[in-house]
Amino acid sequence: MNRVVVGIGSNTADRDKRMAAAVDYFSASFSDVVVSSIYETLEWSGRYAPYLNCVAEGLTDRPIEEITDELKQYEIDNGRTPEMKLTGAVTIDMDIVLWNDEVIRPVDMEREYFRRGYDQLNGSSR
Repeated sequence: MNRVVVGIGSNTADRDKRMAAAVDYFSASFSDVVVSSIYETLEWSGRYAPYLNCVAEGLTDRPIEEITDELKQYEIDNGRTPEMKLTGAVTIDMDIVLWNDEVIRPVDMEREYFRRGYDQLNGSSR
């Protein structure tokens, strides 16, 4: 089984609803799921609306490419468009940060929006 750790975030007006739906989706798609609390963080550049974030961890027997495609399709199905990069609005963002013990997104691994939830899941504080 592969361990997948995903950062989830939204900064639109309906971000509470979008986060709850994304957590439900993740929980239904993976086994042995654990999810951090949902918390607010400032957008990393300071230019856009604050986010709600959380970190979810689960197990899967599927390959990383399939999971990546599935998460990107979830984003699209839930309103994420390429044009949103111009406005800074993010309906939902779901990125694999760790796959097994490999850091896939090192920048995310060091940012508060991920570390806060990841440290919570791992019982440490930073």
